[in-house]
Amino acid sequence: MIDIVCTSAGFKATLDDGEIVETRTVLLATGVRDKLPELPGIEECYGTSVHHCPYCDGWEQRDKAIVVLGSGANASGLALSLKTWSDTVTICTNGRTRIVPKLRAQLAAEGIDVHEQRIERVEHVGGRVRQIVFDGREPLPCDAIFFSTGQHPQSDIPRQLGCELTRKGVVRTDHLGQTRVPGLYVAGDASHDVQFVVVAAAEGAKAGVAINKALQARAGRTVDAALSSS
Repeated sequence: MIDIVCTSAGFKATLDDGEIVETRTVLLATGVRDKLPELPGIEECYGTSVHHCPYCDGWEQRDKAIVVLGSGANASGLALSLKTWSDTVTICTNGRTRIVPKLRAQLAAEGIDVHEQRIERVEHVGGRVRQIVFDGREPLPCDAIFFSTGQHPQSDIPRQLGCELTRKGVVRTDHLGQTRVPGLYVAGDASHDVQFVVVAAAEGAKAGVAINKALQARAGRTVDAALSSS
C-alpha cells in the first residue's frame, strides 16, 4: 500500500500496483524503525552484537562486557536493566550528557561507568563488536552494544490520517487497537510499548474481533444491550 485516504464511507487505499481498494475499516500493523546511532561500524553489527531491547537479546549477551549508547535517563535506565544479565555494563554518551547527581550515584553504586568522550567508530570482526574507539582516549573493549536513541513509526500513514501519537512516537489506541480516527485500528509495535511478536499477534487478533463486531453492529446484526437483559 502506497497511500490511503479517509472517505465518507470509510477509506480508499492505493496499492503498490496502482489498484484502488475501498474499505470500511483498516487495520495497520506497520511497526516501528529504530534510530540506529550514526557511528561507523554500527550498522554492520546491528542484529548480531548491537541491539536495542534487553528483553529480546539480553540473555544471549549474559556475562559479557556490554556498552550502552545513549544519554540521560533513558540510557541510565537501560544500563541498570542490563545489570540483570551482566556485571560489566558501561554507558557511552558520545558527548556531554545530563545525568542528574542522584542518578549518577545510583549508576556508580551499581558499578556502571559513564564515558562522555566523542566516539570515532565501533570496531568489529564479522559483525561481532570488539571495542569502542574514542577521540582522545584509550579504546574500550566490549562484546555487545545496546542503544537507547529512540524509534519512530515505520509508516507515516497513521499521522497522515490524523492519529494521535504518544510521547514515545507510537500511535495512541484503546485496548482493542481503535485509534481516534473512526474505523482505523493499529496493532503491534506501532501502537504499544511492549514490542514482542507474540504481543503483536495477540493485539492483531483482538483488533480483528473488534473490527468484525463493529461491522456487524453497522449492519444491524447485533442485539441491543437493553434487550439482551430482558
